[in-house]
Amino acid sequence: MYADSSSHKCTRCSTGCSTCNESGDDKCTSCPIRTHFLDDSGSGSGRCVECGDTTNSKGIAGCRECNSEGGSVRCLVCRPGHVLVDDKCQPRCQDPTNCAEGSCVVGVGENLYCRLCKTSGYAPVDGICTDIAGTNPSGCVSGADPDSARRCLQCGAGYFLYMGGCYKGDTPVGKSVCTWAGVDGPITRTNYGPGLCNVCAKGYENQEGVCRPCTTSKCDQCRTVDQVEVCTHCTLGYVMDRAGACSIQTIGSCTVPDCAACADDGKCQRCGRGFFLTSAGTCVDNCKVIPGYYAVKNVETMVARCAPCEIPNCKVCSTDVLCAVCEDGYFSGNKGCVRCSSECTTCVGDGAEDCTSCPPGYAVTSESRVGRCEKPCTPSTAGCKGCDADIDGASYCSVCSAQAAFPLNGRCTEPSARAASACISIFDGTCTRCADGYFLLSGGCYQVDTYPGRTVCRAEEHGVCTKGAHGNMVSPSGVLQDCPVTHCAECTVDACALCKVGYVSVENRCQRCAQGCVACAAPNDPQMCTLCDRGYYQSTAGPAFTCTPCSASNNGVTGVPGCTHCEPPGGMVGPVLCYTFDAVPSVVPPEPSPPRRIALVVGVSVTVALLVAGLVGFLLWWFLCRHTHPHQVYSASAECVRHRLIE
Repeated sequence: MYADSSSHKCTRCSTGCSTCNESGDDKCTSCPIRTHFLDDSGSGSGRCVECGDTTNSKGIAGCRECNSEGGSVRCLVCRPGHVLVDDKCQPRCQDPTNCAEGSCVVGVGENLYCRLCKTSGYAPVDGICTDIAGTNPSGCVSGADPDSARRCLQCGAGYFLYMGGCYKGDTPVGKSVCTWAGVDGPITRTNYGPGLCNVCAKGYENQEGVCRPCTTSKCDQCRTVDQVEVCTHCTLGYVMDRAGACSIQTIGSCTVPDCAACADDGKCQRCGRGFFLTSAGTCVDNCKVIPGYYAVKNVETMVARCAPCEIPNCKVCSTDVLCAVCEDGYFSGNKGCVRCSSECTTCVGDGAEDCTSCPPGYAVTSESRVGRCEKPCTPSTAGCKGCDADIDGASYCSVCSAQAAFPLNGRCTEPSARAASACISIFDGTCTRCADGYFLLSGGCYQVDTYPGRTVCRAEEHGVCTKGAHGNMVSPSGVLQDCPVTHCAECTVDACALCKVGYVSVENRCQRCAQGCVACAAPNDPQMCTLCDRGYYQSTAGPAFTCTPCSASNNGVTGVPGCTHCEPPGGMVGPVLCYTFDAVPSVVPPEPSPPRRIALVVGVSVTVALLVAGLVGFLLWWFLCRHTHPHQVYSASAECVRHRLIE
């Protein structure tokens, strides 16, 4: 806003300006983050131009966020499908080698895919140039002329045609464009048939079975009228303005998105239909986005709000008296969260037979995973000779008493049709080779989808575990091992397939992401986050971004002091949308730092040294003073010791 000298009131600046000195599109003095300042006259006021607008000499092609301090424009974040290289935005092509020059232009998500291939006989399948002359499950049919021979004109069942390529309907890339591909059967208004799309994803228009991307920003649904695109439905939190663009949704005089009534301080008092009021005076469409809160509506005031869960030992509330998820050691009952039996770690009831997990050394052995906590294996019982298979803190059978038997899922199994299908080679009460569908572990055969096998192995092939689980790995010979890579959640014999939360794989090592990142594209780089932790918000745009604490300001977004859970504002300009001022736990588990471990060791060492010194001093005093001269009186213990040593 600016001070209007004629009305003596604060007047809102023109759309597009952050600050100004008077009304008008060319009277801006500073600009939002996705634009740069252009002062044509040199007067100190000017226009705000989009960063990627190349109709002026300072625009940078493909740039989304920029900075124009000092007069020169510097790109900070590129548009989706581009990557920042030497202050320029280069296309992020998924097949740069085989795609024809200038044809990697199909934007899906954050990447670019190919529309036309270099070589005849190759065409884009899922955006990658593929030899369609050989095995061609996509059903891609190319044309005869030099141009159409390098792209798809028709697709087969399970695929749909999109911008010169065939995309599979059940892949992440395909689902980003088409949510329901055409199927075999009569051609109707709801089924366009194989090779076409029945229902396009948000942000796309369906034109007779072919999806076309909407070009209006923040538009979920659009249609073409007289060859002109018209947005018919904006993204949640945005509404259609008079110009047909999608702008941030405000109601009345409120500037809080989706708020129906505001207080004088700008905080929301009542949200619009379908939204809930947070303790920070903002609106959300789902209270579950705030850990520890649930939705409640006051019948008298008709105010729907997010209330904190206050049921003791409850993680997630359904109502003020009903808990959906209790803390470990409790289960949800009619009177809130009820403590489990002392024999259980977690449970579904208060009985000893209602356990779902157990203390170390015990396990629920029933296949339903609900029952008593028992020791899974005891030598010389249930036909078991040895219990050396240690899985998930409990011992299971590793060798059976009968030579023709073997351990199946941790229990001895006599020869039967089921046993014969699991083990190919039995030797002296053990299995030495398991069949497909099982993996070898400590002399027995286990299944990846059955407890306890699923706790150590995620996938098997030809009787061998090929991908470990929960930081474990099983060697081809059936030996349980730790993953060879530290901080790895799922691994193969010699590599990590998936790092733990808060870590990223770099050259087969799991390295910690920067603080505030749950997931990242590079370690220890605050600008390479791909998912922010609780208590942080995304402060830059793009496939990789910066995560900033809710209480801190960054890049045009203003933090709210004391805020602990938030989201960035629409347009990435202004204060964060704060949901709560209550502490929320981090998604990333803490890692003890080396200095603290060293301090602990030093502290323990000093304590031990003092205890030893004290013990030596006491023994010296006892032997010299009390034991040898019990009736001699000294003014102090030190005087006695000094006197005896001199003697």
